[in-house]
Amino acid sequence: NRDWFYPSLLFFMSLSFFHISQVFKLLLLKQFPKVSSALSSDAEE
Repeated sequence: NRDWFYPSLLFFMSLSFFHISQVFKLLLLKQFPKVSSALSSDAEE
């Protein structure tokens, strides 16, 4: 019975994607402060 497999897989993928996006955002803040600030301002608008 694989009814539990796909929801857990999607959940894990969503968590990992969120984690990767957070790491990428931190890297942007460290490497390109101007770019990251511009991206964040665009997102806030």
